[in-house]
Amino acid sequence: METETIIKIRGYHIDHFGHVNHARYIEFLEEARWAYMDTHNLIELFHRTGIVHVVADLFVTYKGSARAGDTVHIKTHLEKAGRVSFTMGQRIFVNSVLILDAGITNVFFDMNHHGAVEPSMALISGWPDLSVCLKKGGVKNEE
Repeated sequence: METETIIKIRGYHIDHFGHVNHARYIEFLEEARWAYMDTHNLIELFHRTGIVHVVADLFVTYKGSARAGDTVHIKTHLEKAGRVSFTMGQRIFVNSVLILDAGITNVFFDMNHHGAVEPSMALISGWPDLSVCLKKGGVKNEE
């Protein structure tokens, strides 16, 4: 299930060129992923199962920019899952115009043994998007 996070662009988000700096968008993406986790009650689920996730890869394609006063809408969804990893797809829009497309790959990580692990059945069953994605061979079709 896709979530949407809305952030109002403030003066402190802007660089000396008058737009949001490329690195600031990474913070916006992180904020939106936390909102996705909160919405799906995943933070507690991860800790209860002894599994966390760590960022392994990030790709960002910048297609436009945001300026002070703009409101950005960040859409976040589980894009795909592998044996020990998953990728969150994220898009940022200003006035319904796509300005950023991103994918963040995370590795499932055992908190006690400090290594990559496959998600437990408790984690899979507690995260319906992950369950659907894994049943479809790792790719989740967005409606």
